[in-house]
Amino acid sequence: MNKVQEGWGKSPVSRKWHWFLANGFSLCGKVGFYFGHVEQGKDNSPDNCAACKKRLAKRHKLIDKINVTQKRQTKKRAKP
Repeated sequence: MNKVQEGWGKSPVSRKWHWFLANGFSLCGKVGFYFGHVEQGKDNSPDNCAACKKRLAKRHKLIDKINVTQKRQTKKRAKP
């Protein structure tokens, strides 16, 4: 079973849930060195850090843009 590396986690020193990266730091940079349980989903919960929500949305948009670009490049290469 794979352990989830990134997601929403609640550090004992924080009132809000933050999005933690695999390196233990939050997206907003306010909380670091958290390696506890993280969850996927619930991105729009009012208990989540607003700065983490904004940065996560930007991150998803960037990933989507990269995926679209890669698909276009593969289609161009596939044409004879």
